[in-house]
Amino acid sequence: MFRLLCLILPIQLNMKKVFLPLLFILLPFIGKAQTVIENPYYEVSTTGVNHITKIELSKKETKVTLLTKFIPNWWISISDSVCLEIPETGEKLYARHLEGTEFNKKTYMPASGDSTFILTFPPIPKNVKRINYHDSPQEIIYGLSLDRKQPKRLQRNRLPKEIEVWFEKEIAEAQIKEPLSLHDMQSEAFFNETPARLVGYLKGYDTRLGFKTGIIYLNNEIIHKRFPVVISIEPNGRFEANLNMAHPGYKSMQINGQWISFYIEPGQTLAMVLDWEEFLLADRHRDKKYVFNKIEFRGSLAQTNTDLMLADYAIPMPNPYFVYNEGMKMAPDAFEKELRNQYKTYHEDWGKYLAGRKIDAKAQAVKEINMDYEFASRMFEYSMRKDEHNSNFPLTFYNFLQELPLNSQLSLISENHYNTVLNRFEYMPIFRQGIHCAQYKTAPAKTLKEFFVEKGKELSNRENVFLDLMYNILLTSHIDGNTMAVIESNLKEWNAFFEDNKKLHEEYYKTHIAPLELYLISEKYLREEEHRLAILKDSLRLPYSFTYEITKMRSLKVELESMQENKKEAERFIKAFNRRLTTPYFRSISSRLFAETFPEVEKIAYELPQDDKGAEIFRRIINKHRGKILFVDFWATTCGPCIAGIKQNQATREKYKDDPDFDFIFITDDRPNETVNFNNFVKEHALFHSYSVTKDEMNYLMQLFKFSGIPHYIKVDKKGKILDDNYNMYNLDAEIEKIKKQK
Repeated sequence: MFRLLCLILPIQLNMKKVFLPLLFILLPFIGKAQTVIENPYYEVSTTGVNHITKIELSKKETKVTLLTKFIPNWWISISDSVCLEIPETGEKLYARHLEGTEFNKKTYMPASGDSTFILTFPPIPKNVKRINYHDSPQEIIYGLSLDRKQPKRLQRNRLPKEIEVWFEKEIAEAQIKEPLSLHDMQSEAFFNETPARLVGYLKGYDTRLGFKTGIIYLNNEIIHKRFPVVISIEPNGRFEANLNMAHPGYKSMQINGQWISFYIEPGQTLAMVLDWEEFLLADRHRDKKYVFNKIEFRGSLAQTNTDLMLADYAIPMPNPYFVYNEGMKMAPDAFEKELRNQYKTYHEDWGKYLAGRKIDAKAQAVKEINMDYEFASRMFEYSMRKDEHNSNFPLTFYNFLQELPLNSQLSLISENHYNTVLNRFEYMPIFRQGIHCAQYKTAPAKTLKEFFVEKGKELSNRENVFLDLMYNILLTSHIDGNTMAVIESNLKEWNAFFEDNKKLHEEYYKTHIAPLELYLISEKYLREEEHRLAILKDSLRLPYSFTYEITKMRSLKVELESMQENKKEAERFIKAFNRRLTTPYFRSISSRLFAETFPEVEKIAYELPQDDKGAEIFRRIINKHRGKILFVDFWATTCGPCIAGIKQNQATREKYKDDPDFDFIFITDDRPNETVNFNNFVKEHALFHSYSVTKDEMNYLMQLFKFSGIPHYIKVDKKGKILDDNYNMYNLDAEIEKIKKQK
């Protein structure tokens, strides 16, 4: 035993000699132990640019390693208000130090597109299990875990069982089970007003992302109207929408600022699965239109949509900004040559993509007609921007129209590009220069100039020439290009002349023109049609086509409204109009427009619908003004026409500020109430009743009143009924005086 102790004792003494110095070396670090969390789990993120790769916790500080992934050579900036938030208490810990750059400094990304920064924050209390990272109101990472044992992420590839069951039920209940064939696309079956249905699921959705809706703009190119449809997103990520359609379409929906394309047909139900991670990827690639390519489709149109999605991703369109940048510096022939080269390559790439690949025939047809109209829309865009007044542009530039499938009903599927082509084609300069004017059966007893002289008006030489010109236009059948150029170059001066002599001009019309009852408006429109057809055939060398017929339909509503004082004349016109139509569906539309313009029962105020979110939002605003007639203005600070209208009617608003019968309501979704500029504008321009709503709320209001652009005006009666949901505010003073006289 003694011997054993003798052996142990020296060992213990030697260990003390080693341990005590080691203890003194480690002593300064005791109490500074750190917890390091690598690639921390997070619940949801609003940013695809910033990623937290490490969190280091100690008693003195918190260090966060930030990996930024962005576009090479683009800059980012880290705000000095960046903070960590404790969700349970709302307490915010602001950054003390930043490594890798400086606060609020533009930092340009390297060629790799990746940069790493380290932020130092105050220490986080020991009992806190998760934090939120805030760089800006738009850049937030929620629920960063501070536990070393990171929770496992849910299996994102599997749909929740209840969503699978819902999809199956919705698809089974589709009103039309079988999709159209390619043959059907050129038949009367193409037009069908059975509503379609879109159902979907957004993986990874969280209400903290800041949006609860998306929106689809349903374009009806035949009558030139756009109808917003709200996509309501449930807290579990499920969404749905009913789509009132007239024909198949390659449509787009917008969710959180990103556009997603899909093909759908009347009566069909299409299901789609989106992933929030792909939205973050799109957020990172802000320098181009991101093509979503990880969508899962279900239903009878699933294959068509999958093939279209993969084709759009694999064969991206030529640079859309070429027209606005390099293109504007080119002469028309050079621009056309370059654009054709780009689209030649585009078609060659498409041919290579198709080689050896089986693709849905309808998807191929939709893709190819979209390519055709995409090229045409850029040609038109160039001509409009290059020659603002469309006066000297070479007619041969428009020869590309002869290459388009203008007689194909499939054209309507290419909604966005076809819409641009229709707009530009309808108002081509060659048509505009042939505008028809009044053609009287007998000439007035006195010319305009003779009447002015008789009334003692002294005229200058320029005014003599002008009055002769106006009188000749009054009697001729159309304005030629030279006359139009003269009018445009002197328009400001001549408008001022007429404004100064307004009473004389009105008297001349009343005494010498109106009594003649010289011609029917319908004759004018029919003569104009003959003139346009001649231009179409002789100058543009184009046949009468399906596309040309749509341009006629788009102006029909305006033409009918110009005849509202004479229903018999309108009836005569619509019969002649319908006889010229070759598409049977268009005849049903024209009859419907006639019935809307000349209703059997006078249009009366209507109640807002019940159980409608948009109506609920609108009531919440207008109920504060019950007992008054309301003029409601939907506007935004970024909308030029909105601002012009607000300024134009400012004197009227101030005049009736305290009137017991009227209020002027302003609704915007800019949400700029906290900014000094916005508040100053509201005060300076007498916007006495200004309301800001969220983007989601504005979506519902747009759907309620069926508008997609601003300014948009609504007129409401004293009981809250809608007098006019598409009100024209151009003559507000006269309207108010008229209402006051009726009291």
